[in-house]
Amino acid sequence: MLRSASMNYSGDIGGIASQASLLQTADGHIGHDPVLPAAKVASITDYAEGPPEVWTLDFGAVAHGLEVGDEIDVWIAGVCSYGVEISAKTDNYIVVGKASTTGPSDVTGLPVDGLPVASTAMQQVLLDTDFDSDLVQAIGLLCAKAAHVTFANEAGTELIKAVTLTAAELWHWFIGGEEANPLGADKDVGRVMLSHGDTSATPVLSLGILYDSTV
Repeated sequence: MLRSASMNYSGDIGGIASQASLLQTADGHIGHDPVLPAAKVASITDYAEGPPEVWTLDFGAVAHGLEVGDEIDVWIAGVCSYGVEISAKTDNYIVVGKASTTGPSDVTGLPVDGLPVASTAMQQVLLDTDFDSDLVQAIGLLCAKAAHVTFANEAGTELIKAVTLTAAELWHWFIGGEEANPLGADKDVGRVMLSHGDTSATPVLSLGILYDSTV
């Protein structure tokens, strides 16, 4: 049974109306729409220059429930530092900075001087999903809040693609256009990690993939 992915564009640029439609069919699809938990409020209280950079997050009187070895995303002034690992903890603070194999080697967006007062942290939501990048025909990501998505192999030892989503804006790719497959060639995706930085929201993050499984 054939599956399809479609996209319709319409708009007005400089008084000139434009409209276009995209349609792609294939015999397989993958769909996920998990609800992401709210991020946890924290303050950055200590910092050591890297790489890898190391900093302390203090959650005040609120127990964070995280463990040593957990992989988390830290949102600092709207910028996501993804895939960092907890190296030490108490009930109310954590020390992070051991870069995971699927995260950055340092912390994006964290200034050496004048530490931001507040940040948020969230343990990544893990999707156990498996597909070959060479079979992908179309892919789409959407979340009502600013979010981060990391594609990696099954073991989590190879970063395949990291995507930062603007709130309520679709990120997508269709085969056949000028842009190359953003997941690359001959990549075996085995896990997808998700997060967002809002402390009061539990948004749905939608992931849709159209793929051709007939080889």
